[in-house]
Amino acid sequence: MGDNGFNALVAATAGAAGGFFSAGSLYPMEVAKTRITANKETDPAKRPTLTGTLKEIYASGGLPALYKGWYFSGGQSAFEKFIHYYVRLLPLTSQESCILSCFNCFVAVL
Repeated sequence: MGDNGFNALVAATAGAAGGFFSAGSLYPMEVAKTRITANKETDPAKRPTLTGTLKEIYASGGLPALYKGWYFSGGQSAFEKFIHYYVRLLPLTSQESCILSCFNCFVAVL
């Protein structure tokens, strides 16, 4: 692997780590948003708030309840970012680039 390949690998690994940690930092808000959306309360005064929902989830299950299922989201984000940066920075032929771009789109749909 030449210099360009190594640089692409380093950038892809950094992108994957960034995707993994960004998913982890935002995941508790996604869990709370899902709970708020699923709430059927029609009276605006009784609808739960984001902070109230986060406190309720934490009180009922602690920190693990806020991150339940995060490893799937974090793994998917890391994989997508790795492929994106690797394809973008690795010098490829047009056919290889097309194949990897199609693969990236397929992964994004998952």
